[in-house]
Amino acid sequence: MFMKSATLRMPQRRYFGAVPRQSGNSAQSRPLFSRLDKGLLFSCISLLIIAVWLNVSIRNVSSAISGLKAERIRLEASRTRLEAEMEKATSRENLARLGKRLGLHAPGPGELAILRD
Repeated sequence: MFMKSATLRMPQRRYFGAVPRQSGNSAQSRPLFSRLDKGLLFSCISLLIIAVWLNVSIRNVSSAISGLKAERIRLEASRTRLEAEMEKATSRENLARLGKRLGLHAPGPGELAILRD
């Protein structure tokens, strides 16, 4: 029968959380920006650029809307003024006065001509 030699083993440490890094030159073991860091940085910069662009676009649209509102108010006032002027110009009294000034008179019995299509 053979006898086995007994060796003593040291118990290993077990970590139940984040594993601590081994000491050493970390610049050689890991690049300055990993792929994840570069992707995260690119995403943040892209979102910042999009946010600024959207803010500028919203301001441009809102200024255009306010300009159009002012123009609408101006055009509505002009329309009411023109409607009043048209009503005044086509009134019976005004047309009769203009007819007398131009020497027009009501048609006689045989002077009325009716045109048909």
